[in-house]
Amino acid sequence: MLSRLYPPPLGLDPGRAGRGGDAAAAFLLLPSRRVRIVVPAGHARASARAVSRQLTGRRPRTRAARVLLTGALGSGLLDLLSANRLTVRGPAGSDSIERFLADVLDAPRTLITMPVGPARANRKPVLQVTDLSGNVLAFAKIGHDDLTRALVDSEGRTLRRLGDAALRHIRVPRVIAHTQWRDLAVLVLEPLPVSARQERPGPARAGLLTAIAEISALSSWRGSWADNPFHVRLRAALAVAGPHGTDLLGVLDAVGRPDPAVALGSWHGDLNPGNVAIRHDQVLVWDWERFEDGVPLGFDLLHHDLQRAITVEGIAPAAAAEQLLTGATGLLGVLGLDRQAAQAAARLYLLTIAARYLGDNQERAGATLGRVADWILPALRSAPAAD
Repeated sequence: MLSRLYPPPLGLDPGRAGRGGDAAAAFLLLPSRRVRIVVPAGHARASARAVSRQLTGRRPRTRAARVLLTGALGSGLLDLLSANRLTVRGPAGSDSIERFLADVLDAPRTLITMPVGPARANRKPVLQVTDLSGNVLAFAKIGHDDLTRALVDSEGRTLRRLGDAALRHIRVPRVIAHTQWRDLAVLVLEPLPVSARQERPGPARAGLLTAIAEISALSSWRGSWADNPFHVRLRAALAVAGPHGTDLLGVLDAVGRPDPAVALGSWHGDLNPGNVAIRHDQVLVWDWERFEDGVPLGFDLLHHDLQRAITVEGIAPAAAAEQLLTGATGLLGVLGLDRQAAQAAARLYLLTIAARYLGDNQERAGATLGRVADWILPALRSAPAAD
């Protein structure tokens, strides 16, 4: 991907910067065996601050990595010892993503840090953009193919809408620019002031529920579930998703007989623990590319708790999905849903996630959760029928 961010006449050289003055940028690829983050080389303070901001997780392993990496980067030790280096070479003043972002942000110079996540069809560069001292100027999302361009553009439109919504409890990133550079869709967002202080479980859960209620209230859909555009899109997506989609359509039909008492609202679409933070009396929420209107109430809470079970608690996906279905009544009761509505919402949520993964070809891209036949289908088949 770096070759598209630094296009010809620039070129990538896996080695140290030369002395001839042809180095436009240089990066350290960390760690060396399985790269997880790309940081600017030759800027010790900026790199250390960027990594500290990037590694915000609170698990012991993440905290330890943050301490070790920021210390090694800040001292300049990694710059001296790391063999896993990439240098961008080419004529001075050549067009690059750094130069483009500097113009957008009206900054004399920018540096970029880029995390490298696990294989997914929707994986795209999310660049942390800093000045030479490591002060975060913005985050830039880059859409590089049909799927990721559509997601970047969707988030841009959603954030414009949310910016006009007079939100009381939620803070979302302000759009600095939503544009195109070369063949890439680029969404430049203000950095949110993520707090390093961990909220106690009670206030954090209360803040999450407050955010979910405010997001749900954004819905403008009025009408029956049978005519709901989301319901129509879900059915259409499953109809073209191959054999697994056919099996899932059977579950959708079962949920719809009789027409379930489905309370509708909006949902964020990916409200996992990594996309929300509680800061004082505000709930910071980012990554709005999957926002949808007119979906069953409870989707955001179901998604948050399922993702937390899998990614934070380490529960196997199949077990986590079964746990979500059996616990749906208790989980969604806090939103005012009765047993029938909660059971319907949980099934419809898993069907929606399955349709997303199948439609994005996540299994082909190597995403573990993309294998819906290994975890979503068994959970839906084994779940007791809703009343």
